Amino acid sequence: MSDPNEFTAREKYIISLYKDPALLFRKSLQRTSVAVVLSLGLVVYAFLAADIGCGVFGYALLLFFVISRVIVLKRGLGTVLDIIIKYEARLQANRVAS
Repeated sequence: MSDPNEFTAREKYIISLYKDPALLFRKSLQRTSVAVVLSLGLVVYAFLAADIGCGVFGYALLLFFVISRVIVLKRGLGTVLDIIIKYEARLQANRVAS
């Protein structure tokens, strides 16, 4: 039977991200900048070309990105909570064993 305090593959991946904060920042910045630059470009084009459709699409793209990031963050926080619970259980087990 496997140890309930063993980290899953997803939890190990999250832990590896936090071990290198610079890499985590670069990945987050890259994901964010793609959506922001694209939506900002569409909005600017909408003003320059007087095309309301591009402006609406730019704002919709930004709204979609924000909603998806909130969902991903909520899921990630759940994973971090699981990591902390397992880590605390390991600490308790080591204290009892000592």
